[in-house]
Amino acid sequence: MAKKITGTVMAAVGVVFSLLSSAMMTMFIVQCFKGGPDAGIFAILAASMAALDLTGFYMVHTANTLYDEAEGYKNNSVRLSRWVKNLLFACLIIVFLMLMTLTSIDKREWIEQNPWVLTVMLFAVCGASVIYLNRFGKYAARRRRIRSLKYAASSCHNRRFHFTVYKTENGICSGYVQGKIMTGDKVYVLLPGSDKAVLARVQKIIAGDKETESAAECHVSVTLECSVNIVPFTVISTQYPGHSIENMITSENPRVSGIISVYNDHYAEDEYIGILNYDICHGYYLVPARDTNGGTGDMMYPLKDQTSVSFLSVNTVARPDLACLPVFTDWDALGRYGYVIEDPASTVLVMEFEKCRQLMQTGYTGIVINPFGPRPFYLGSDYIRSLTELEEYQKEFMKEEDSE
Repeated sequence: MAKKITGTVMAAVGVVFSLLSSAMMTMFIVQCFKGGPDAGIFAILAASMAALDLTGFYMVHTANTLYDEAEGYKNNSVRLSRWVKNLLFACLIIVFLMLMTLTSIDKREWIEQNPWVLTVMLFAVCGASVIYLNRFGKYAARRRRIRSLKYAASSCHNRRFHFTVYKTENGICSGYVQGKIMTGDKVYVLLPGSDKAVLARVQKIIAGDKETESAAECHVSVTLECSVNIVPFTVISTQYPGHSIENMITSENPRVSGIISVYNDHYAEDEYIGILNYDICHGYYLVPARDTNGGTGDMMYPLKDQTSVSFLSVNTVARPDLACLPVFTDWDALGRYGYVIEDPASTVLVMEFEKCRQLMQTGYTGIVINPFGPRPFYLGSDYIRSLTELEEYQKEFMKEEDSE
């Protein structure tokens, strides 16, 4: 948290320095080219502003590094951090707008006598366009597809939530909602230990002792129109559970997302831990990787035959020296992994938990579910070992190893 706060403050200061110095540098350069006895002074001021601009870029780059380390990952393959690319884009736009403004208000038509202004304006537009295409436009189509996958299995238009029930009384379900729930929502009821999703509808929402039409990221009480008996640690979601490795890579684990969202409130309850372990072990996860053959195919589509990949790693804040395997419950969570989205060689696989566990043993110290939110959950090697030692786990997931 300290690194995040420090990084955010440094980034804010760097952005202000860079934008202001870019604007002032532009004005000083214009004054310098106008000539006169003060031309030398304006040249010195413009150089000073350029130095301040570079200082701002360095501060933003350092802030990006601190923030990424706090998030658990660091991309060493990119010379300019994504924050600096954004700032460069903004500064070039500022330079262009400043020159446009100065040109429009100057009554002496000095633009005709100083064609270099047009050259600088053209450079600013071209530079901003290149950065935009590389930083934003290049992956716009990929982000649109990810967005469509986020809501592909949703019962609500462009909205998703998970509501985890921890108490039921007189038909009223109390629990924590992750996302935004609204009255009238058609939802799926996912009972503990069941693979079936039962359709239901939200009739009434009570948040903070008041009936409301909607609630988000808080503890609420909900009345449902439902055909099944809801028990504690039922997950109610807009997402239909399932996965696919054909045509398009997809995975939805609303039970896993919902159950880990209330871990801090129920970690001391044996019933909860048992349900948590069951849901995690029965999940299918999106696992990002890189195509080592240099392929630039669509990361949402299945891999071609004989494709070689290398898997990624993230670090925990407590132990940045330890590499953990990142896995994701859905495209909503994976879409927060900026490095994967912006790497043209990225690819994604769907793997059951047992396969993830086997992959973890190739050099990782643990598994992190949804490391970049909304609710990161770390499974250390000791925790995973205790899961595999359970008799139920051995019977269900390790039959092939026993037969070998």
